[in-house]
Amino acid sequence: MVERILDWVEDTPKSHKTMLLFLCAGLTSIILFQFVVEPQRERALAFQQTIRSLDHQLATSKPDRKLATLKKEIDSLTSRLTTEKKLLATPMDHMLVGIVGKAQSVDVALRSWELEEPVPLPETNLHRVTIRLRAEGGYHALAHFLEELQMLPNTLPLKSLDFHARERSEATPGHPIQASIELTGFQVAEVEPREKSIAGTSTG
Repeated sequence: MVERILDWVEDTPKSHKTMLLFLCAGLTSIILFQFVVEPQRERALAFQQTIRSLDHQLATSKPDRKLATLKKEIDSLTSRLTTEKKLLATPMDHMLVGIVGKAQSVDVALRSWELEEPVPLPETNLHRVTIRLRAEGGYHALAHFLEELQMLPNTLPLKSLDFHARERSEATPGHPIQASIELTGFQVAEVEPREKSIAGTSTG
C-alpha cells in the first residue's frame, strides 16, 4: 500500500500535494485530541475528583478512622499512579533508539534528525515533540521504513513527507531516493515525585 502511495506522490501536482498535507495535518490534530489529549484530560479530572472526595472523607470521618481512611486511599492512589505510568508515552530517548533501529533493519541511512522543543499539552502529563528526519534509501527500503515507523508506539507519523529522487552514481548506487519525514512524538512529564510525596504522607 505504501508503494502505491509513493507512486501517486510522484505523479501528483504540487498544489494537490499541499492540499493533501493540510488535510493530513487536520486529521492528525483530530486523532491527537480524540485518542491522546481527551483521555489524558479525563483521567486527570478523575484523579482530581478522587482527591476532593478524600478531603471530604477526612473532614467528616471520626478521629480514630481518619488514619485508616488515609492509608486505604493512599494505597489506592499509588496503584492508580502505577497503572497510569504504564499508559504513558514512550520516553523520547527510547523512541529515537527505535527509529534508528527501524532504519538499520531495512537498510535505510539516517542522514540527520532534529528535535523541536517539547510543547506541553494542556491538562495532560504529555509534551508534544516534532521530529524531523532526513533518510536515504532504495524505493522499497523507504517504503518498508515508513511502514515500520507507523508501528512505533505513541507516534503519529507522516505529519509531512517529501521525496527527492537522486541520480544514481558509483557513490550511491543503492540510495537513489532521499526522504524528508516529520513525525510527532510524545514525551512524558515525570510522575515519581508525586508518588514519593504520597508515600511520604503514609509514613509521616
